[in-house]
Amino acid sequence: YLSRRLTKAVRIMLSLREYCRRRLMVRQLNCTNEENLQNLNRNSATISSCRAFYRGEEVLMACKSIVGKRIDEPRVSRLYDQHVVNLLKVEDIRNNPCLLEFATHKELVALISRYFGTVPILADMQIWWARPNDSGVIGAKQFHFDQEDYTTIRLFLYINDVTSESGPLTYFDRNVSEQIKAAVPNWYVRISDKMLDDLSFMDQVNYLTGASGMIALVDPARLC
Repeated sequence: YLSRRLTKAVRIMLSLREYCRRRLMVRQLNCTNEENLQNLNRNSATISSCRAFYRGEEVLMACKSIVGKRIDEPRVSRLYDQHVVNLLKVEDIRNNPCLLEFATHKELVALISRYFGTVPILADMQIWWARPNDSGVIGAKQFHFDQEDYTTIRLFLYINDVTSESGPLTYFDRNVSEQIKAAVPNWYVRISDKMLDDLSFMDQVNYLTGASGMIALVDPARLC
């Protein structure tokens, strides 16, 4: 934990001017979605609908179209035993400008900026296709804290309905996640269901189920 703090301090000092500029920019961004911001600040997660975001419904339709074209490709069929398959290609982003316009719209940027306290960087965009399989609870299927950065936001837009039988994203509330960090010595690696069950955490897990068009913003660096 201390080493991560020191690393962050060094990174800030090496680009102090940029760090200050990005933090000042946040003051100029007007966040109109106070409910989602309050949820993020309180629990590092919030649930909404694509209709609440600029071009959200258009993005949903575009993603459905891309999935329909790619789902039967031999490349995808060969990868079905993997946890998730990314169906998005660079050409899809070029052919569907609504994808980037949605992801970089000022209202969404303002929401995430106010949560971070600095202007975010769009690191990636993917269309994940996943289905239950018999590969077992391994790798990313195990509970974990993402280690890409100190805080991150993943925006999930459900293209199809996701039920408990679909293998939904599961996570713990922020206060429970902090308890897990305190109780598990090596919390920064994969954590087994058995360990969390032995520590009496498994009855507090959240299952992110929802209908097509649901949007969830989750900070997987803070949530287990």
